[in-house]
Amino acid sequence: MNMKLFKNNNLVSREILDLILEGEIKPGEKLPSAGYIAKKTGVSIVTARESIKKLETIGLITILHGRGIYLTEGKCVIEDLLEARKFFECHNVMMAAQKITDSQLKKLDGLIKGMDEDIKNSNISSFSEMDHEFHVLIAKFNGNRILFKAFENIRNLLLYQQLTINQRYSGMLEKSAFYHKSIFNALINRDSASARSLMAQHLDEVLDMWKKYVSNL
Repeated sequence: MNMKLFKNNNLVSREILDLILEGEIKPGEKLPSAGYIAKKTGVSIVTARESIKKLETIGLITILHGRGIYLTEGKCVIEDLLEARKFFECHNVMMAAQKITDSQLKKLDGLIKGMDEDIKNSNISSFSEMDHEFHVLIAKFNGNRILFKAFENIRNLLLYQQLTINQRYSGMLEKSAFYHKSIFNALINRDSASARSLMAQHLDEVLDMWKKYVSNL
């Protein structure tokens, strides 16, 4: 995992997610202490505790006072995240298509051009960062600050998921770029139905690829 994309409390999230994804921590099992994680990631104990609390807020872990930190029961975190993303993002892009401005479209266009350059240069880290920003901006452009705040609560997890999948699948960057451009064109045309359908297809394909990867582990 590329640590340059993760700073401060994000490093704590990355450390915990790495443990989960690599199978070192199973659902229901106890995680290392906040002190251990703080020392390993080089952040303060206060920062570590704040980040751990955020992971509890989104339902990934449970803090049992006096007993420790535990991974909640359930499917792989990436699979759960992709299912949650589909719920949020299909609605986000549908709303954004109805409200998006020309200046907002220009920002998305800049990201798409940047991702094209990253594909040419095989820069997975930079592509993943722009991929992440593309989806976050669509959530912001939906015009509903409550929905955007809910989406922001999972943005660190979102970045982790995007970088993880982009690093593991050959051709994933090109497929994502195709969907980004198609979604962008639907937004230009203010076609909310097409935008929603394309976002659903995009996330369904990513989830299918992830499930195939997990089944081969």
